[in-house]
Amino acid sequence: MSMVFVGVDPGAIVFAGDGVATEPVSGNVVGLVSKLVLMPELPCILGFTGMAGAGRFFAYATEGKYVDFDSLLEGVVDDCREIHERALEELNLPHASYAKMCIALGGWSDLRQQYEAYRCMSYPKESLVPGETEVTIIPPWTLSRIEFMWASSAPTTATMARLGANDCDDLLEAAVRWICAGRQDCGRDENGLLAAIGGYVQIAVLDDNGVRSWIPHRWPEDEIGRPLDPNRGLQLPQWLERADGGVIGA
Repeated sequence: MSMVFVGVDPGAIVFAGDGVATEPVSGNVVGLVSKLVLMPELPCILGFTGMAGAGRFFAYATEGKYVDFDSLLEGVVDDCREIHERALEELNLPHASYAKMCIALGGWSDLRQQYEAYRCMSYPKESLVPGETEVTIIPPWTLSRIEFMWASSAPTTATMARLGANDCDDLLEAAVRWICAGRQDCGRDENGLLAAIGGYVQIAVLDDNGVRSWIPHRWPEDEIGRPLDPNRGLQLPQWLERADGGVIGA
């Protein structure tokens, strides 16, 4: 499983994702791949984790189908379900957990005159609202609103604190710190499959100036054919580390 971060404020939508593809059983890196899809015609940003290529399947299947972000929201759940079912028929998946699909989308709502973000998953998902302690279960194929900051796989509280991600108000900086924290917490799930986060950090922003994307940090240590090891390479980009080896903002 990869990691996608979404941040929403009154003036922008910020997405971030890692950029590595791995074989979940061995943990070997098989390639570099973007988890973010820019859809400036709506305007919208799409992020995806789980089933390989889910975001690109979605973008291809819905090309020309919607005229704006609001119309996309009306059909996104049915589209996700249809794409998921079609992929299950066409792909020879060695393990049921490979079939998990999570899509996050953020864009500008003309109806409500604001930036909004949502998520939709093919499986039930535990969710914890920032600042609250009660965990809720979001059922599959439900369009769920993202209010401020969300990540598809949340790093531990200790790792977030160590990398200065807990109290970071700047969405761009928070996005980088969250992905880096997720890399440090890579591990195997209840099925023994590896959650691998690495390769690079990609940022995508949607605001009044348009949609744009860039890569602020790479981990060249994540070599193809070798297991991903979060102990190789920098925990954070150098521009977020202090001269004494500590973390800026921690």
